[in-house]
Amino acid sequence: MIESLLTVVFLIIWIGIMSSFYFAHKAQSRMRDFHADIFEGLGRPSLLSSGIVPNIRFIRFFSSNKIEAINDPELNKLRTAWLSARWVSVILLLGLVGAVWVSL
Repeated sequence: MIESLLTVVFLIIWIGIMSSFYFAHKAQSRMRDFHADIFEGLGRPSLLSSGIVPNIRFIRFFSSNKIEAINDPELNKLRTAWLSARWVSVILLLGLVGAVWVSL
């Protein structure tokens, strides 16, 4: 029983992580197309091809309230979805770790 529950929780965590990457990619594409000056200022971040520093800059910028100053409703929706997917994944991961810890 516990194994099947852990499998389901793990799959939900995996879906949350993948959707987080998807929303980040869509946000980076939106910034590249509609807000090129900010995108350049962040170091042209990309999930796969750029270094770690531009991605850290993007995550900091995207996580902060500075993104709301751009006044782009689509980008704000992507930010909300990204943050939601990330937090749901973290909470479920902590629950999974707790369940494994208790079962030991």
